Amino acid sequence: MSIEISSGDIDKHIEKILLLLKKQNYIPQTIVLTTQERKKLDELLFEYNEYGEEKCIYGIYYNLETQEDVDALNQRVFEKMDDETRAIISKCGVSPNKVFSMYEGYCDIDRYLLSSMQAYGIAQVGEYTIEITRGHPIDRHSAEIERFHEDFQQKKFNRYKDGEATFRVSCEINGEKKQIYYHSEGMHFGGYVSFMGQQIGGNFGIEGSRFSLFSGMMKKDEGRANCINILMPFFENFENLLFQEIANGFPSTVVNDNCEKPQTMSLIFYL
Repeated sequence: MSIEISSGDIDKHIEKILLLLKKQNYIPQTIVLTTQERKKLDELLFEYNEYGEEKCIYGIYYNLETQEDVDALNQRVFEKMDDETRAIISKCGVSPNKVFSMYEGYCDIDRYLLSSMQAYGIAQVGEYTIEITRGHPIDRHSAEIERFHEDFQQKKFNRYKDGEATFRVSCEINGEKKQIYYHSEGMHFGGYVSFMGQQIGGNFGIEGSRFSLFSGMMKKDEGRANCINILMPFFENFENLLFQEIANGFPSTVVNDNCEKPQTMSLIFYL
């Protein structure tokens, strides 16, 4: 039996899964900060243009090569802090004068601090591990919101005020943990959605609208077509697990075989 699947069907599944992902019970992996506390720390380090593109106030920190340079940067940051900011950083278990650290030869924000700023959490649903992180919180009257038409500003703010969410879904395949589904929201440019390494949603860029003579379809549809036989069974199984998790209010006991033994069926993908 053949089942016809349209591009619109896939879009509906992606949006449905996104809504279900947002309703899961994520266990924080670091110190939990309020949105205002996260915003306070973000304002210490970054500034954003109307498209949400970030710029570190203290320059390109990841190019620093010596501990002396990192120490000098930390001193600059420390001197810009007020008492409230120092208290928030200390709450995260990080010294206020050590916001930046060297990791494998590269300078970056302290990992514990960054995880708290991103509200990093994990949920276990069946055989799937779901990780969530969030981008910077957004003000109602920020340039990022007010660049949109007035009729859409409040809706955009309500959805993204705590920061754009990114979800990483992984499971064990042949004894190895692998990321199989990824969804990063995009308030400005459409975000990015992938399944088993194939982009299936979000912003496909200019290339996405170009026609491929090899496949006979637009570039943005090639990724979907390449994985359609395992994508649709995944959608059905994963949606059911996510829904059951919400309905039951405790970890699902449903066994998920879809990771190691992807179902196959005769599917026809059309535009």
